[in-house]
Amino acid sequence: RSLKSVEFHPHSKLISIGNMSFSCCSSLENITIQKSVKMIGENAFYYCDKLKKVLISEDSKLETIKKDAFKMTSI
Repeated sequence: RSLKSVEFHPHSKLISIGNMSFSCCSSLENITIQKSVKMIGENAFYYCDKLKKVLISEDSKLETIKKDAFKMTSI
């Protein structure tokens, strides 16, 4: 099986998506960024070439998207 979608629990306390967390996950198509996430690390989604949709809530605490976080994606 291949990972196509990522959605975190609504009450998650996740504050960052680390460097290269999902890199080379070539089947990933969409991700919902939890509102508690403050930072997306370098190359977090590098070469997720099927990634087309990233949902970020209006009340998001996202402050930083590091270098090349979405490099080699459709984003």
